[in-house]
Amino acid sequence: MSDKKISSKIAQPYAEALIELAISKNELEEVTKDIKTINSTISANSDLINVLQNPLIPNSNKKKIVENIFSEEINKTTLDFVKLVIDRNRIILLPKICEEFIQISYTKAGITTANVITSIPFTEKQYELLISKIKTLTNSQKVEVNVTVDEDLIGGFTIQLGSRVIDSSLRGQLQQMASYLNT
Repeated sequence: MSDKKISSKIAQPYAEALIELAISKNELEEVTKDIKTINSTISANSDLINVLQNPLIPNSNKKKIVENIFSEEINKTTLDFVKLVIDRNRIILLPKICEEFIQISYTKAGITTANVITSIPFTEKQYELLISKIKTLTNSQKVEVNVTVDEDLIGGFTIQLGSRVIDSSLRGQLQQMASYLNT
């Protein structure tokens, strides 16, 4: 089993427990926002995650660091959860727990997540058309789109909806032609 699958299997129960706690306290929307904040902060700051994952730093210090950074930004339920993750020595899984939490939260709220990779940024009209098309494809009322610009794509874009990938990029079309020619 790959490390990715193992970390996902360990992270998922933590994410599900936080979902259940947030629902029971009627704080799901707020906790989801908090988890997004934590995830983006950790993603943007490699020094922070390195410090939190350092086994030589005591957990009490890690909890103080987390409190100093997040106590004004996130609610008590979320902060206590992150401290619990630190106490259980699972802080290395925090990014994966955040991903799992967001995915489960969106599923419960009926929100579809689409990861889009494009060669150039979309105009506002193109972005609105993209969201409309994804809503039609998925029969969803709400769509969250994560757009990444990749100049290596040459032209076009790819959309990932769960395990389904729609590739309308020039690179994808060239690869498809090459595979037909090699058969």
